Amino acid sequence: MQRVIVSPRPDFKKRNAELGFDFDDMDGTVYWTEDAAYEFRSSEVDELEAATAEIYRMCLSVAEKVVDEARDDASKKAFVDSWDRDDFSLYGRFDLAYNGTTPPKLLEFNAETPTSLVESAVIQWNWMRDRPEFKSKDQFNSLHEKLIAAWVRFAKLENPRRLHFIYGSESVEDFRTVEYLADTAQQAGIAVSILPIEEVGSNGVAYYDVEENVITHLFKLYPTEWMLAEDFGGTLTTARIKTIEPLWKHLIGSKLLLPKLWEAFPDHPNLLPCYFSQDSMPKMGWVAKPIWGREGQNVVIRLPGGVEDMTEGDYEDGGYVHQQYAELPRFGSSRMVIGSWIIDGEPAGIGCREDEGRILTNLSRYVPHYFV
Repeated sequence: MQRVIVSPRPDFKKRNAELGFDFDDMDGTVYWTEDAAYEFRSSEVDELEAATAEIYRMCLSVAEKVVDEARDDASKKAFVDSWDRDDFSLYGRFDLAYNGTTPPKLLEFNAETPTSLVESAVIQWNWMRDRPEFKSKDQFNSLHEKLIAAWVRFAKLENPRRLHFIYGSESVEDFRTVEYLADTAQQAGIAVSILPIEEVGSNGVAYYDVEENVITHLFKLYPTEWMLAEDFGGTLTTARIKTIEPLWKHLIGSKLLLPKLWEAFPDHPNLLPCYFSQDSMPKMGWVAKPIWGREGQNVVIRLPGGVEDMTEGDYEDGGYVHQQYAELPRFGSSRMVIGSWIIDGEPAGIGCREDEGRILTNLSRYVPHYFV
C-alpha cells in the first residue's frame, strides 16, 4: 500500500461537475484531490473486503442483542418491530485504520447517513478510466452496480408506488448524495421524488409531500435523532411508513455501538478496545468520541506524554465513549483513513480520506485509489 504522485486531469473540475460532483471545494478547502492516488495490492483489497464483511456480521449480532434488551421498553417498540420485520437496509460505511501490515481496525460505523458516496461510486471510477496509464489497473468499487441490484431487491420486497428521498437543505453534499441515490433507484424501475426536510408535512398520522401525497416509503439522509426532534417527529414511529435506513439501524447508529462490540467480541483483531468510561481504558492513548457526534466534531485525543488534539462542534453535551487510540498510516505529512462500504449486506468498495491532523473531518481530502 502506498501513496503515489500523479498528474491531475487538466479538465477534472469540469469532468466532475458533469457527473454531479460540484462540491470538490467545500468552504474554500480543497476536498477532492487527484495529484496523488493510493495504490493497493490485490491481497490488501481482499483483506479489507473480508474485514468489512466480518465487522458487519458482528454489528448485526450486537443489533440483535440490543433489540432483545429493548423488547420490554414500549418507547422502542417501533425499532424492535422494524428488526422483527427484517426491514430493508441499503447501505453503511465503516471507517477503518489500515496500514497494509496489521488487520484493519474499526474506528466507527456510519450506519444511517453516510456520505462520500458520489465520489466513491462514480468520481474515482471515472478518474481511473480517464487515465490511459491505469488501463491495466482495477479499483475496489462495485458500488454503482450493487446499489441498483439492491434497489431491484427492495422493489420486489416492497413494491413501492413511490419512494421519497429527503435531505437537509443546507448541504449541497447531502443533496447530491440523495440525487445520485434516487438516480440508481430509478434505474431499478422505482418512481422517486426528492424534497428537502422542510417540505415534509405531517398530520400526526402520516407524512405528506408538498402535493399532499402520503409518503409510504422514505429514504432519509437525515439522522433519526434529528427527525424525532422535529415537531412531527413522533409520526416516524407511529405512521405506517418504511424508512431507509430502517428504524432498527438507529439502535446501532451511535458510538454506543463501539463499546458494545468490544464487550461482545473482546480482543477481536478488527476491533479496538472501547469503553463507556475513560477510567476503564488502559494507560495508553485514547480517543473520546461523542455518542451522537458527526463529521469529526468534539473529538478529543490524549496520548502518553501529554499530547492532546481536539476539535470543536455541536455534540459535546451528549456523552462520550472512549476508544483506544489507533495510529493512522502516514504518507509524508498525511494520515489516511479508509471508508469501506456495505451495500445490501455486502462489501462493495472503498474510499480514502487524508489529513495532516490526527482527527479527520468532513473537510478532509478525498483521494482516489486503485489496486494492482
